[in-house]
Amino acid sequence: MLKRVSSLFITVTLFLIIGVTTAFAEEMNVRWLYTTTCMSTLTVSGTTGTCYSTIICPSTTTKIEITQTLQVKDGNQWRTSHTWTKTVNGSDYNFVNTRTLYSGNIYRVKTQFKVYQGTNSETIYAYSRTKTV
Repeated sequence: MLKRVSSLFITVTLFLIIGVTTAFAEEMNVRWLYTTTCMSTLTVSGTTGTCYSTIICPSTTTKIEITQTLQVKDGNQWRTSHTWTKTVNGSDYNFVNTRTLYSGNIYRVKTQFKVYQGTNSETIYAYSRTKTV
């Protein structure tokens, strides 16, 4: 039961965030050819970081390649902590992964979405807000 409530909470939260992201993208005149909206989010609970990458595309989308990267701040640069990849046939996907985070560090999630309609494609990058552990 707790898992169902938690899953429902995450889904509702992501849809709220997507709505804000879409509104912000429209405000900034961001338009994609094959993508309706996409986002990256990082949540932290104790020392566990949960990376969310969400994409919504029109039904004409044939394939989505997702590269989700957890990054840690190293001086003035971002260094890769861990990378996950996923290829899906379809138009929507929520990619979720967890990783142990270490205190005293600043983290973010960078996601590369490569969206296909047949042989045509576009590549989009989405970054989460930073989180200090």
